[in-house]
Amino acid sequence: MKVLRMMILVIGVFSFSSASSPLLLGDENGNLQVYDACTSLDGNSALVAGTRHTGIKSVYIANIIDTPRLHTVWENYVNFSNGANEYGFGICPVEQQIPNYLDAEYIVCGYVGDVAQEPAMYLFDGDGVLIAAEIFSSEVFGRFKSCIQTRDGGFALLGETESTDGSPSQVFVLALDNHLDYRWHSVYNEFLPSNTESYTYPNCLMETSSSVGEMLIFLATPHNSTRAGNIVCVDNCTTSPTEGQFLSSWAMC
Repeated sequence: MKVLRMMILVIGVFSFSSASSPLLLGDENGNLQVYDACTSLDGNSALVAGTRHTGIKSVYIANIIDTPRLHTVWENYVNFSNGANEYGFGICPVEQQIPNYLDAEYIVCGYVGDVAQEPAMYLFDGDGVLIAAEIFSSEVFGRFKSCIQTRDGGFALLGETESTDGSPSQVFVLALDNHLDYRWHSVYNEFLPSNTESYTYPNCLMETSSSVGEMLIFLATPHNSTRAGNIVCVDNCTTSPTEGQFLSSWAMC
C-alpha cells in the first residue's frame, strides 16, 4: 500500500529561545503553551512537546532542566502550513539514526488543521531546530497522538481517525521503517463487544517483546462506554505475516 504524504524540508522557521527563562504555561508576552507529552533525557532534564496557543497555533518543543530550578535550556515553536493551526501531541528521541536525516534527534507527532485534519511528523535536531516535516494523507489517517522509535530503527505512531459523518473516531497504529517509509497500518475496533463501538482517546504507545516476537501496547477507551480504559496489544514482529494484527486487550479496573 502506498501512503500519500508530503515531505517538507525546512530552510528556516520562526522561533524563539532563551537560556534560563521559567517554564510557564504563559510567558511574559502573553503566549500560552500547552504541554501534551514529555520524555526523559537524563537524570535531571526532559523534553516536552505540545501546542503554542497564541494566534495561529504552532507545534512547541522545549528542553527543560530542574537544576538549580525548573527552566528551559532551549525552546522552539514551528508552523509551516501557511496559516493552518498545528498541534503537537507526542514526542520521542531518535536513538538510532535515520539515514536520510542524520541530524534528527527528536520526533514530534501531531496534526495540521481543524476541519480537514492531516496527521504530521516533525523532525528536530539536538537544539530543537526543525529539519523536516511530513504530512500524511488525511484520507487514510487522522490525528497522531503518540510516537516511539522501535527496536529495528523504525517508528510507530498511534492516533485516531477523523470522523466526517459524526460517527466515533477509531484508533489506529502506523508503522514506518528506519527510512520513514510505510510498513503497515491497522485500525482497531473489530474486537470490541459491539461492531458499532470503537476505541478512542489513544495514548501511551510502547514496544515490548515476548517469546513470539515484538509487540506494541497502547491505552485506549471504548467510545460511549462506562467501561474502564483498555490496554491493547498488537503484533509488530517484522518476520510475522500478521504484522499489525490485534493480539489481545484487557480492561483496567
